[in-house]
Amino acid sequence: GDHDMHVDLPADLVSLYEALPPFKKNVSFPAFSNFSNNKNPGNGEKTNGDITGWMNRGIYWSEVNETENYWVVKLHVEGDFITYPTTVDVTPRNLQLFQVEKGGTYYAEHNSYEETVQADEDGLITIKGVSFYSRLDYIYLRIGKLSSKINSISTRDHLSVYPNPVKGKLYIDTNEFRSPSSTISVYMDNGTLVYKDYIRDDQTIIDTHPFNEGIYLVKTESRDRASVARFIVKH
Repeated sequence: GDHDMHVDLPADLVSLYEALPPFKKNVSFPAFSNFSNNKNPGNGEKTNGDITGWMNRGIYWSEVNETENYWVVKLHVEGDFITYPTTVDVTPRNLQLFQVEKGGTYYAEHNSYEETVQADEDGLITIKGVSFYSRLDYIYLRIGKLSSKINSISTRDHLSVYPNPVKGKLYIDTNEFRSPSSTISVYMDNGTLVYKDYIRDDQTIIDTHPFNEGIYLVKTESRDRASVARFIVKH
């Protein structure tokens, strides 16, 4: 079409067009798929598909930040036509500094949730099911290297855990972190998350029987501080 034809679109699409950052050859961006608010485009038959439809309508993104160790983007979904809750899969594209290895394992953080993800055979990472529960939700999606996650955790304040080595129950002093939003997490030495929960008591007890023998890190985190300790599991 001609230049500036976007002004003839519905008002929300005009604002979306004008709000999105410009695409550049040297800047990464998020690609979206499987948006739960997409309409049915049909199969080409006159009687198949929605009369009025759209793909990825109402998804806004901004504040892309990229380093050699991680990639971050701010996401928001808004529009009178959106049905909440809604989900979308996100794939970083045109990466510049954050290089992804084919089949490599990485961590992803979103919706107060952390998971490990694997890059596909094309070297792409897709985070599935990023969720939005209202128009007030602004989600920061962060994808990073597991090695950098371990290094950043290891430099935090020390945390008291015992016994160490441990064969069964591990006791962690969490009195300084007890709050509705504070969390406790356990990572394998390679950065894989194996346990996560909210801190509810002055002392947290974790059963290590399901863990394989090896070196682990336990991390407690609140809004303004974090502490970490290493421990060894020996059955």
